[in-house]
Amino acid sequence: MEKALRPYFELTNAVRIGDLELFRTVQEKFSETFAQDRTPNLIVRLRHNVIRTGLRNISISYSRISLPDGAI
Repeated sequence: MEKALRPYFELTNAVRIGDLELFRTVQEKFSETFAQDRTPNLIVRLRHNVIRTGLRNISISYSRISLPDGAI
């Protein structure tokens, strides 16, 4: 069971950290598995979540910079 879920585990790790490059790598690495499981539409939808998470992380990082520090 663990072997069957490994592609999805790696994919969810990429979604959780918002790393689009890692997501793309995992997607290409396990593309046959995803096709056999008939989950390509799910993978496309997860890609949007990766982008959203990455943007949220960038937003949080920039919100920590105070205005006086950014104006220097």
